Amino acid sequence: MRFALLILAVVVAAAAGWVFHGEMQRQRSRADLLEESLAASRNVTIQVPGDGEDLGSDEVQQRLAERVRFLENELQVTRDRARDISAFLENSSKALRAERTRHNKEIWEAKQFMPEGVRQALLALNACLRHDGQDGLRFMRAKSIKDSVLRGVELLDHDLGTLRTTLYMAGEVTIHLDRATSKLTMVLKDGFRRTVAGRYEFPTVGEKLVLPLVDGALWEERLPYLVQGEGAYPRPVAEVAEPEMAASSRASWRGRINELLRLSQTGTRYKIYRFRALTDGHFVDAVLLGYNAAKVLTSSVEAGRLAVHVDDEQQTVELHLQVGVVRKAASETAIPSSGYRIQLPGIKPEQAVKVMVGMVIRK
Repeated sequence: MRFALLILAVVVAAAAGWVFHGEMQRQRSRADLLEESLAASRNVTIQVPGDGEDLGSDEVQQRLAERVRFLENELQVTRDRARDISAFLENSSKALRAERTRHNKEIWEAKQFMPEGVRQALLALNACLRHDGQDGLRFMRAKSIKDSVLRGVELLDHDLGTLRTTLYMAGEVTIHLDRATSKLTMVLKDGFRRTVAGRYEFPTVGEKLVLPLVDGALWEERLPYLVQGEGAYPRPVAEVAEPEMAASSRASWRGRINELLRLSQTGTRYKIYRFRALTDGHFVDAVLLGYNAAKVLTSSVEAGRLAVHVDDEQQTVELHLQVGVVRKAASETAIPSSGYRIQLPGIKPEQAVKVMVGMVIRK
């Protein structure tokens, strides 16, 4: 009877072993070591006593004892294997619970109410971003402000060109302004960015968001407790500026210019990054970026004035940029008083007039 029960136990144990075999391939455990030590005995054939054999003989009793020991060892291996798998599942469950707890904590922290002073600071930040043409970048939430550091920040970046959105969750955000170049850098630390492709932790030095040309005086005026300015302005900032254009109008004009650039057959593929206003056919404080065939940024132009010029007689279309700098690789060249011109081959004047709804300058 005992022998039959042991046979049944081995059959059940073997079935359980096959179920968990795939997972235990990745787990080097004590059961694996024990199984190796039994490899030789598994290959040994132990004969079961036949009908004519004397069950009381020493030889038969020895074979039965060996068989019992073999089956007991097989059962122990299976028990160890099941215990290791249970431990693995328990550890996996703990990791999932920890991730769920962390996620719920982030959601709870994001839903907490902001102090009124912080809310007013975010409103000022978003107003400065709109003023500088950053219509897709928005501060959504923050916990506090301390020592010129914005803490517990939720920042949303919506690309109007690709309709893709990036969420930034940062423990700390600092804002640095280079007055000489009007470049603003936001440094985000202790957090991550989430896109459609997944979640990415910030590097140790922080994630940097660079705005190449901003109205530094406005940022310092509105946010003196946050903006850390360095250097000096190259020239006095005019007190009277062009009226701010509505964000929707600015996005519409930017789309028209980019459509014109897309139709051109230039070796460098240009895209207008931003502009602030439109006055007398000129786009004010414009930034133009140039990319190669691999979509790598190779040049940029910062111009106080940008306009689309058409020549009906010569059948040419070009961008005319004034007052600013042209940057290529490691070089930087000031735009001459005569201006900087970018020919747009492949476009007829009538096409340019149609795309720009008449907002061109004829020679």
